[in-house]
Amino acid sequence: MNIDYKPFLQTVEENTDNNNHTENCVLIAYNFGSKFQYEQAIEIRKDHEQKQSIDYFVSMARDYLTKDVLNNMSNKKLARAIYKRL
Repeated sequence: MNIDYKPFLQTVEENTDNNNHTENCVLIAYNFGSKFQYEQAIEIRKDHEQKQSIDYFVSMARDYLTKDVLNNMSNKKLARAIYKRL
């Protein structure tokens, strides 16, 4: 089965354009990460929303988590396409 990822990629790009990097982290972890990675992304989002900003170290954790999910995806072509839109 050939899955069309264009809507997903468009959402990622729109989130990036709107400076909504945390939502991208959650989307990527939910769709391509492990349950544990998704739970981490949710915790990062909760912290970000609660403080209405993101601390430096939380931002680093978010970026590391996103890259970790992408680096471990089996579909490397899709991972590169997502990474280009971040």
